[in-house]
Amino acid sequence: VENVDLTNFPPEEIYQNWGVDLEILFDKNARRAEVRKFISNFAPDHGVNVWSEITVLAWLAFFPGRIHGTCDNLVLKDGELCVDREMHNSWDSLVDMRLELENTKTLAMKSSEIRQEAVRKSEDSLEEYKRQLIEFKETPGTSEILSAQAELLIARSEMESSRRALDTVGERHALNIAAQKQAVEIVMYEIADAEDELDELLKPSTKQEISSAQSEVVLGQYELDQSFIRIADVKDDFMFELDMQRAEIDLAQYELDQSLIRRDNIENDVQFDLDMQRAEIDLAQYELDQSLIRRDNIENDVQFDLDVQKAEINRLQAEINKAESDLEDTTITSPFDGVILSLPAFEGGKVNPGEAVVEISHPNDFQLEGSIDEIDVLHITPGMNAFITIDAESSLNVSGVVEEISITPSVQQGVVSYSVTVGLESVPSVQLRDGLSAVAEIVIENSPNQIAIPLNAIRGPEDNPFVLIKTESAVENRAVRLGLSDDFWVSVVDGLDEGETILVQGKPIVGEEFNMRSLRRPRGR
Repeated sequence: VENVDLTNFPPEEIYQNWGVDLEILFDKNARRAEVRKFISNFAPDHGVNVWSEITVLAWLAFFPGRIHGTCDNLVLKDGELCVDREMHNSWDSLVDMRLELENTKTLAMKSSEIRQEAVRKSEDSLEEYKRQLIEFKETPGTSEILSAQAELLIARSEMESSRRALDTVGERHALNIAAQKQAVEIVMYEIADAEDELDELLKPSTKQEISSAQSEVVLGQYELDQSFIRIADVKDDFMFELDMQRAEIDLAQYELDQSLIRRDNIENDVQFDLDMQRAEIDLAQYELDQSLIRRDNIENDVQFDLDVQKAEINRLQAEINKAESDLEDTTITSPFDGVILSLPAFEGGKVNPGEAVVEISHPNDFQLEGSIDEIDVLHITPGMNAFITIDAESSLNVSGVVEEISITPSVQQGVVSYSVTVGLESVPSVQLRDGLSAVAEIVIENSPNQIAIPLNAIRGPEDNPFVLIKTESAVENRAVRLGLSDDFWVSVVDGLDEGETILVQGKPIVGEEFNMRSLRRPRGR
């Protein structure tokens, strides 16, 4: 089961695979002994079961409310927890998130397929336009263009024929005119000869000559008439020929004009067809550009939708991971190894924010809390050394340091005192227990290698003290120089030697009270 992803199974299958009964597993009364053992001998161990036994015991030990294994129809009160319901709620949330994730993926795939199909169609249209464009560029002589070019060539040929015919008519006309001019000149010569002959005839001559002349005149008149007739015929032929030539010229000009018109029309048609082809090419290019833009937009939209879906998937996965982490993160861990001193929280109770639910102590970290008289409190400062005597083990001396002195006093029956906290050093030979009684001696000042005498042994004024020394023969006064004093004992810096006998006023001093190591003994626990 450890190698199987538990998030793929509902809670019932997990319970069945593990062989666990939640009611028994989370029955605090039935497992009270295990909980106490867990609290007193905390050992972070997974346990022999598939599930984490330390997690279960931690919940049973430290959860302030009541824990139910199952709760089919149970209405939970404030501060109560149902493990099976929490598992099912987490499973339902996980199933809903996975279903939403699959729906999102399906919609994204459908949207992507639709857009890919649109891109494919656009690419097909683009390829078709490209193919048409290539065919048009490679074979511009379509049937319409070929027909128009043929008509244009015919029109140009007809125009050239008309021009050649016009030039031919002009040449014939010039020849006819030259021939007519030559005939007229001949007739004019003949008329001149006839007139000359007439003049000869008018001259006096014989009757025979006159008759002959008259005959010649008649003949000349006949020839003249014939010449005029020929001239008229030539003129008529010339005019007819001229009219024919003019008609041919007009016809040729008309055909030329029609050819030019047809040429212009054909050129216009060809230009129109070319313009139409260019327009179609521009339209194809425009549609191609639009298809590329749509393809890019579709790709950008698809990428944006995919990014949004990925972000949503990541968000849902993070929520699933958080839910799984919240489900598994149920162990309360102490920041240090120690011993549980108390459990202020109890089953079924409420815990306010910031309220302590368990008190844990380090096994070798102890403090002595005691009180000191107001007379001595001003002489005590944190950091001073102290010597502690445990009542349960009077032969054991423990060193310590003053850690804290209370600012506020405690007044009992008119006696003012202040609480003092002394930190104890580790004692490897003895395991100390909470609540033991002890006495602490705090060293305020230290005068080593000096003689200490009772304060009531001092005589004389304060600025010139002396003591009474008993010798073998008498008692003498000896001036002394005093040092530190605790109002009971005083040290002698100069004036006495060790072993000399002094006289003291009042009752004698017991040797055990002769101790200059401390001034006061705060007593505490």
